[in-house]
Amino acid sequence: MILDAPLLGKAYVDNHFLSSGMLYESDGRLLLELHNGEKGPEEDYLDQLDPSCLDRQSSGAIAISAPKMKPCPETISFFTGPREKSYLLSDCQIAHTDFTYGGGPYNFRRLIAVRRLIQLSDYALSHIGSKYLKINRMRSMIPALNKWWGDSSLFVWLPNNAKTNRDTIIAYGLKNAKPIKIGRISSENNFCARIQVCGDASDNLIRGQATLHSYTVFSTYSHKHLDITEHLRIHQAFLVLLEIAYGCKLDMNDLQIARNDDKPFPSRSVAFRKLSTFEVPSLSHKEIRHAQKADPIFRFQDIGIKGIHKWFELLQTRPTGAYSFISLLENERYLPLETQVLLVGVAIEHIGAMSQKHDGNFHDQLSAILNQLLPLLSSEADRQLWIGRVVASYNGIKHFFRAKNVQIH
Repeated sequence: MILDAPLLGKAYVDNHFLSSGMLYESDGRLLLELHNGEKGPEEDYLDQLDPSCLDRQSSGAIAISAPKMKPCPETISFFTGPREKSYLLSDCQIAHTDFTYGGGPYNFRRLIAVRRLIQLSDYALSHIGSKYLKINRMRSMIPALNKWWGDSSLFVWLPNNAKTNRDTIIAYGLKNAKPIKIGRISSENNFCARIQVCGDASDNLIRGQATLHSYTVFSTYSHKHLDITEHLRIHQAFLVLLEIAYGCKLDMNDLQIARNDDKPFPSRSVAFRKLSTFEVPSLSHKEIRHAQKADPIFRFQDIGIKGIHKWFELLQTRPTGAYSFISLLENERYLPLETQVLLVGVAIEHIGAMSQKHDGNFHDQLSAILNQLLPLLSSEADRQLWIGRVVASYNGIKHFFRAKNVQIH
């Protein structure tokens, strides 16, 4: 859940008031319901309908043909009130419309699906607006990253002066807090990245107790003002690298974004804003606990910075196969089986071609991949039977006239 409860507020496009409305979640989607409760009937019609469906008669009357709505604004500012959380909504698309003839304040409603949501203050929204869709920095917290990097060493100091009868003072720190600079990971957009271990404590001075915990942050930086999608692509690709290491789904949360020129005060660092998006996988608490207990197949020290560079280099040089593989891992539970088979097939074709170092047919590519793995099948006959079924399933989905040969197991 991104929102604790439905929010009522007013929607703006730049500085133009669009409508009052309600922001809420339903069936895994973030929706904005807009209506024109504060406008008159005529304004309600004319403001919401596309001019192409309005015919102004010589008598002054307005005839409405088949009602057609105006295009949905891609970016909407949503104000929820003073001292309340307000949001910048991006990648907005119309999900449903409800139009009723006859006028009235609620004769036309629009339901807008929101893909990304940026939490800002009312002041920031009115002065910054859509500029936050172009950013320089993004950082995300991945709980399983701690164990992959190696549990950070926290220390605590509890000085207690019994003579003066003073409360215990709790001090905490990190022994290894220096960030790991991964450096440039993309030649195209000049991305830089790093991993940083942070520490925190929730102390209780009365009882003299403290709960210490550490978390590891993956962050990206670019000198250019890039779209949020560009940064998010790198973060998701890094998450998939960890999921390969752990062999299970992991969680990425607490996404934050910032621009270099977002410095309210010169002495302060860049102000990060929270970013919520449905592109980021969300796991149940039970799944997260299970993922954190899993031991990774390989750790950071096994591949090092060079290994991370190789991973991102693969994404740049083989994007079709690599991102097919990433899409499959990140959206497995949401994709239909036929789509999963297609994504697997594309990834196999690219991996097989890399293994052979030349182009070939799908059958040979499967054989090349199996040759590099441990024996998976008991006999050569079983191996060929499995390859034949995979080829038939993949080609049967791709090609209409081979659909009768589809065998998905």
